[in-house]
Amino acid sequence: MTILAERGTNARISQTEFSNRMGSSTAIARRQRALEDDGYITGHQAILDLNHFGLNTTVLVRVMLEVTRP
Repeated sequence: MTILAERGTNARISQTEFSNRMGSSTAIARRQRALEDDGYITGHQAILDLNHFGLNTTVLVRVMLEVTRP
């Protein structure tokens, strides 16, 4: 599995566990830093359970903008 696929699946995995799955910890850390520096990895996120907050409605919004000039 590639670094990007593994991090995309579980960004919270510890560096130790990640290295055990992928190989040398030093090499993996260096490759991951390079992916971040090159813009392939732009951040990390948490997926919240909105039901926990009492927010159980999903709203989909589609916005279409049209440029008009006088």
